[in-house]
Parts: sequence; structure tokens; C-alpha cells
Amino acid sequence: MIKETLFILLGLLVTIFPLSSSKAQTEHNKRDLITQLDSISKKHASHPSLAGVSVAVVHKDSTLLHKGYGKADLELNVSTSRNSIYEVGSVTKQFTAAAILHLVSKDSIQLDNNITEYLPSYNTRGHTITIRHLLYHTSGIQPYLSLPHAPHVMSEPLFSADPVPRDSILSLVGKFPLRFAPGTAMSYSNTGYFILGVIIEKVSGLSFKEYVESNLLEPLNMNNSYICSDKAINKQEAKGYFWFEGKGIQNRPINLLKPKWEIGMSGLCSTSGDLVRWTKALHTSEVLPDSLYNKMITPGHLLDGTELRYAMGIGYRKANGHKSLQHSGSTAGFMSNLRYYPSSDLTIAVLQNTRGIPKATNIPKTDVALGDTLAYTILGEGERVQINPYKDDLSPFTGLYSGPAATGVRTLEVQEEDGQLIISSFGSNKNTQLIRISGLTWRPDNESSEDRYIFIQKENEVPELRIDRVHEHLVLHRID
Repeated sequence: MIKETLFILLGLLVTIFPLSSSKAQTEHNKRDLITQLDSISKKHASHPSLAGVSVAVVHKDSTLLHKGYGKADLELNVSTSRNSIYEVGSVTKQFTAAAILHLVSKDSIQLDNNITEYLPSYNTRGHTITIRHLLYHTSGIQPYLSLPHAPHVMSEPLFSADPVPRDSILSLVGKFPLRFAPGTAMSYSNTGYFILGVIIEKVSGLSFKEYVESNLLEPLNMNNSYICSDKAINKQEAKGYFWFEGKGIQNRPINLLKPKWEIGMSGLCSTSGDLVRWTKALHTSEVLPDSLYNKMITPGHLLDGTELRYAMGIGYRKANGHKSLQHSGSTAGFMSNLRYYPSSDLTIAVLQNTRGIPKATNIPKTDVALGDTLAYTILGEGERVQINPYKDDLSPFTGLYSGPAATGVRTLEVQEEDGQLIISSFGSNKNTQLIRISGLTWRPDNESSEDRYIFIQKENEVPELRIDRVHEHLVLHRID
């Protein structure tokens, strides 16, 4: 009996100690990882071109990092905290897309309706432009700020009580032809998301601010998030700065403070913690029912069936084999990056209150660069894109290709040099060497680049070149 008891006790000891050791090792590894992430963020924020940075990293249900670094206000010597509030720029677009789909769930909006159903006076130039086109940036509508007289429409007194009339902007945009027929190409469009913001106001009867705050932010207890205002003062708001070569960090000009016309495309103020809360809620169907959530995160298509790398207010990246859903933002004095890795349930939010990248730095001090480094530290470097040298005649690909882009016409020249394809903007001396990945798809000779150049071959000719990026898919045709 005594022997049996001893054997049982020994068995228990053998079983218990390996488990305890394994658990301790896991905790030790986690502490090391947290220290590493903190060190990376601290080093990033210490660069003299940055005022302050707030970072949140949540892996599954574990918060690995949630801290602020540097200064939220240089003049008042206010340190950045985890709860510092930033203007997040175009990260706002996923909130706009979610608001549109929220109205779809109420049968107030149909994605494939012409926008004239909601804005009867808008001049579509004889085309059908749908809500879906606006969400995917495939409408062809010209960017508002590049149009003549746009600054005049914006020249309201800075602190006036009334915002810029929406109809004034819509009327101006409608006077100009589309860059391309809707659905035939993709070009990132702030104007398209501004129009979505106006549609939300027209359909709901609420201001964009009221609709987003009451239907998206408040239900999620995003208490430090709101549509920015130049009248309301929040002591947690970080101050925006610019970095200029040779001058250092400067205050952003007063005429760039929180424009009132930026509904839909920009305008959200938030914290890194609130953005993580939003991301978790969005990707667990807490914001939208499953059917609409799946629509929101599904990349769009062109009319010819080409799949884009952009869904509704969210871009798709595949860097080093790691797939992520993310969006960056930049506005006067601020930069932001919010990303989610579905396969590993990893969320990273990086907010900075300085714009401008020093030319002399080896590593760009951007929000995206820090997000990449943090992600790879957790997930590993992953796989590299394989290259497959093209061994046949390259001459069919050489020549000039031209087509509509965001702010005009893009013309590229493709040349052969020492058995390699070289591409450049027409008339420019700056060349980029292309490396073949597979088929007729090339990428720049830069391992980190996600840009793709796709030649379309028909019989023995190459009449078309596609520029495929996360935020655009341009169709260029061969010209003489």
C-alpha cells in the first residue's frame, strides 16, 4: 500500500512540474515580448522628427502594449499618454462605410442604387454611380481639392459657426467630367467618401457627427472618440505638428485646423485604445450583422472581374506572407495606422502627432513602419515573395502606356536595360527596376514594396499595363 502511494505521488510530481515549468516559460516569453515591443516603440518615438506617439497592441485577449511616448504638446511640455486623443484622418473611412451599411440594414440605402436616388441634383455626367462605387473608390469622380476654385469654396472664416455648404462642394465636383467610367478602374477618392458622408446626412436626417457618434461610438463605449470640432476643447487632445527638413518640428498652420467640410473621408478624433475596441467589435460582428460585415471586408471588383485590394473603407495587405486588414490616415499634423491580422487575432493601433519624414533616415519614421515592425516582432518575418526571372524577349513590353489617374493622366515609359525592365514616369530621369514575380506580373526591385505592375497580353501584343496597389488599380493603354 505504501509503495502504491509513493508511485502515485511520484507520478503527480512528474506531471505537475513540467506543466508549471511550461507555464512559467510562457509567462517569461510574454514578458520578454512586451519588453521588446516597448523598446521598439520607445526608440521609434525618440527620433527628433517626432513629437509624440501612442501605441496599442492586443494579441487575442492579451494587451501586450498600451502606452504613450514623447510629447502631446511640446510648448506646454505635456507628455503623451495611452489616452491621448489624435485626429486619425482616413481611418475615419471605415466608420463611414460601417455607417452606410448600418443604413443598409435599415433598408434606408441600397448599395447598387445610383447616388441620384439620394442626391437628386448631383450631376453624374450621364453615368450610373452607385454607393458601391463610392465605397470601393471606383466611381471615377475627380478629387475635390485638385479642382479649380476649390480653395475659394473652402475660404470660410476659420471659426465661423456655419460649416461649408455641402451643396456648394457637390455642385463644384459635378461640373467636371469623370476620370474614368465607373467600375473600370480604381483611384483612391476622398471626394467619394465625402459624398457618402453627405448621403448619410440626407438619408438619416442627422449630421454626420450625430449619426456616427450615436450609432457607432456610443454603443461601443468609445468614450474618448468623437467627430473633431474646432469649438470643443478636450485637454487630452494631442497638438498637431509638421517636421520640415532643415527646420525641425513646427506648429501646423492655423488655417489647417480641423476643416469643417471633411465629413466622411476624415474628421474622427480617437485614442489608440478606442481604435482597438472598435476593431475587436467590428471583426466579431458586434457592429454589423454577419452578412453586412462580410460585405464590408470583401475586396471589390472592377467590371471586368479584376479583384481589388480594397474593401469598404479597409485595405488588404499581404506583407511577408502576413495578411492584414488595415487603413492609414494623415491629416494636418497627424498620422495614424490601424491594422488587424485575422489569422492570429492581432490588432495594432499607432497614432502620431507629427507629419513629415526625414530624408536622411534609414528607416522611415512613419506610423506604418512602426506597425510593420511590431507585427513582425510578434508574428515573425514570414515568407518572402518569390521572384522568377523572365527569360524570353522583353521587347514586347517596352513602350509608353497612358491612362487616367487620381489627379490627371498617368504616362509611364517601360524600357529594357541589361536584360531587365525599367519603368519611369514619362519625361522623368528617376527609374525603377522591375522584378518578375510570376506570369506577366512584376514588382519594383524593393522587397518591401507591395506594388504590382501587370502586363496584359493579347495574341502577340501587349496593349495594356495595370498598376495594382492597395489604394488604386489603374488601367494604362499603350500609346505611340
